[in-house]
This record gives sequence, C-alpha cells and structure tokens, in this order.
Amino acid sequence: AVLVACVAEAPGKMTVFFQLPFVAGVFSLLLAGASVVRRKPSLATWCFFAGMLALGIDSILTGLILRAIELAEAMRWMTASSIVKCFIPGIWLGFSLTYSRGGYREFVKRWRIGLALVGLLPVGVSLIFRDQLVQIAPAVAPGTAWRIQFGPIANLLNAVLVVALVLILMN
Repeated sequence: AVLVACVAEAPGKMTVFFQLPFVAGVFSLLLAGASVVRRKPSLATWCFFAGMLALGIDSILTGLILRAIELAEAMRWMTASSIVKCFIPGIWLGFSLTYSRGGYREFVKRWRIGLALVGLLPVGVSLIFRDQLVQIAPAVAPGTAWRIQFGPIANLLNAVLVVALVLILMN
C-alpha cells in the first residue's frame, strides 16, 4: 500500500475523486446519528453507531490524505487514519456478536477474551508505535514523485485486522 503524491492539474480544482471520501464520511456520520434516534437503543445499535462513526471518520481522513500537498501533512493524516482503522474490527465484532441474537450476553461472555484482543491489541500497538506506522519511501529515480508507505508495524496491524475481519464474517 503505497501513496504516490498527486498534484492536481489546476490548484484548487476539486474532482469528484477527491470529494468522494468526504461525501461517504458525511453519509456514514448521518447514518450513525440516525441509528441511535430510537426510543431505546440496544447494545447492537450502539455498536452500529460506533462502527459507522469510525468508518465516517476514516473516510474523512482518507479525503484529507488525498488533499495533502506536503509530505508531513499526508503522513499525519495517514497515521491518524491507521489508528482509527484499528478501532473498527473490535466495534464490528461486538456488533456481530450482539445483532439479532436473543441471548447475546452469552455470546459476548464466551467471546470476551477474543473481543478484548481484537478491540484492544491493534489500538494499543498503533498508539505505542505510531511513529512506525507510516514511512517515507526512497525515490526510485531522480526527479520522481515522493512516496509514503506503510511501515512494518502497519503491515503487522493489517494482518491482525484481516484475521479480525474473518472472525467478524464468521459470526
């Protein structure tokens, strides 16, 4: 996963491509808000709210990454986005354990160790090693665009997140 710096043809010109993450983020945040406007939200509803909130924030951060002009700015937004992504599997695993289950408390009780690992381990690692999430890639040839890429910690977290997503789909 490498991000290559893209310079717009005309400064200030926003194409649809650069606007899509913001639109997706706003709709995710609206859906999150609409989900909790009920008489009595359940635990599954709160998990859905948190999941859509995290996805909305991640989409907005992706839009900010695409708009970044300076290397430091892009790295800052990519690091924040990587940290937000670490919250997503734990939230959605909680949702999958509680949604449409009569005795969801039993499922959550049986999955508490797995839920804690999926929810806390990626977040803790990303916060402790946040300086190693994103790295500057050396230029391939003189005059080529700068590149930033995920560091070894981000690659490890992506592997953990894939396993977590498989657990979510299994439920």
